[in-house]
Amino acid sequence: RRIDQILTSLNDPEEPEHIRQLRNAAESGDAKAQNKLGYLYDTGRELPQNDAEAVRWYRRAAAQNHAMALYNLANHYLSGRGVPQDTEEAIKWYRRAAERGDETAIRNLKKRGIKV
Repeated sequence: RRIDQILTSLNDPEEPEHIRQLRNAAESGDAKAQNKLGYLYDTGRELPQNDAEAVRWYRRAAAQNHAMALYNLANHYLSGRGVPQDTEEAIKWYRRAAERGDETAIRNLKKRGIKV
């Protein structure tokens, strides 16, 4: 029985404390933490790269109008990572990010000839 517990724990590595705290904050509704968790999944830094998880956390933060999450979600729609590729949907999210003052979103819209 003890050997089974040890083997199970080896197969399911524990997250570092700072990641657990970040995840707890994100699950509690902190938009900044949700965006950061999405970013960690997006980039594969400190967590396994996972586009679907990145999009899930970006969506939660975007629902709270977190500007960077709106921008990050737009990027996923533009590239088709974790969601179906959809330029119009990307533009919608870039506009929302631009409305929140995200300069990169504003530049991306202007580059496409879209008035901001």
